[in-house]
Amino acid sequence: MLLLACLVILPVTWHNVRACGRLVWISANGGINFFIGNNPDMHRTVPLRPGPEWRRMNDLPLREAGLVHPAERDRWFYREGLRFWRESPGVALRHTFEKGMRLLHNHESMRDFDFYYFAQHYSRLLRLPRWNFALLLALALVGIAWGRNARDTGRVLQLFLLSYAAGIVLFFVSSRYRAPLLPALAVFAAAGSVWLWRTARQRAWRPLLGACAAACLTFTLSSIDWFGAAEIDEVQALYRVGSAHQKRGDCDAALSAFEEALRLNPAHALAAARAAACEQQMGRVQAAVRRYEAVIAVHPDYVEPMVNLANIAWQHGDTATAAHYFELAIRADPWFAQGYAYYGLFMFAQGEPVRAVALLQRALQYDPGWEALRVDLARALVAAERPRDALEELQRARSVMPPSDASELVRGDALARLGRDTEARAAWEAGLRLNPTNLELQQRLRPRPGGR
Repeated sequence: MLLLACLVILPVTWHNVRACGRLVWISANGGINFFIGNNPDMHRTVPLRPGPEWRRMNDLPLREAGLVHPAERDRWFYREGLRFWRESPGVALRHTFEKGMRLLHNHESMRDFDFYYFAQHYSRLLRLPRWNFALLLALALVGIAWGRNARDTGRVLQLFLLSYAAGIVLFFVSSRYRAPLLPALAVFAAAGSVWLWRTARQRAWRPLLGACAAACLTFTLSSIDWFGAAEIDEVQALYRVGSAHQKRGDCDAALSAFEEALRLNPAHALAAARAAACEQQMGRVQAAVRRYEAVIAVHPDYVEPMVNLANIAWQHGDTATAAHYFELAIRADPWFAQGYAYYGLFMFAQGEPVRAVALLQRALQYDPGWEALRVDLARALVAAERPRDALEELQRARSVMPPSDASELVRGDALARLGRDTEARAAWEAGLRLNPTNLELQQRLRPRPGGR
């Protein structure tokens, strides 16, 4: 029955999804993960972390094909990965073999943070010989090859191991992606350990010798660092330590870690930007400005520091400098939605709602999922004498996010501009129920002089 249901449901689902044009195979980031491990520059893309280079890679569908919807971007990355296989099958196979070896490697391939860094700098206990992946893999091999019996029900686990491992190799190898294999391997390792103990007690030396030889060979091959996976990126580890301190609010410790990272690699953009952010959080505005400017001098395409400099200037009333850095950010990266968004908010604050509308619309064009920004766009549309368009934007936002006092305030303003005073008042009252402390809503609902 289950098979019959799948045969009926899956084709219908496939047809409906294809018709909508919104097919996502794994998740909205499945395509980019496939591309990371299947492109000519795999050794550069796999270790990429959030920052200028990561954003440029993530925005490739937008930059090269104008795609903004997550499903469309997802498919674009899959197509590019498959194109690499078609055009360079030899290189693709070599990369796949390397990923297969990394999957069986004793050392964990860290994605965001290298926990081995703590063994060297914080914990003597972690430096001691201990249970590791190579030993688990060796014992699991014994359990799979020699520890089976007539009552064995482990074939489902074996199928899981093979299929899941193939999925990892198809994308790219990372410690957190390999982690689901460990419980299944542990089951077989336990079976292998029991088999070794029983076989030794029975003095069945020939099968015991064969199993031990296979286990030792597996352990040795897994322990050899074929591709330099065990090398610790000290700079990246220090950056992560600093980021953890910063999230906890300890800016002094964070700044110390970032500066140590910059001492080892003065061109580390993320550490330099985070150090500037620490200075800003600590109220040392001029020091933050100097650091942000230094980041831009080394990384002229890193737009986040430009936007931060613009916002600092805006906060301190230097509108000319703010406008300069907003323009600089847009020129440096014309696809950066946040640059347009903050520039639009700035222009609205300067009393230029028409210009603000254009900038906020551009931001939503490049990041259509930024629904909260639609409320700001609606506010600018009301000021630009376009209340009907404002109501449409608010309706789009409301289809995704719940109403708020801010959205009800703008909705009421738009309705009032259309002469629908009763509906406007109802919207303001709804907003005030959501946030009774909203002074603007209180002002809207205050009786007007001469009114009833």
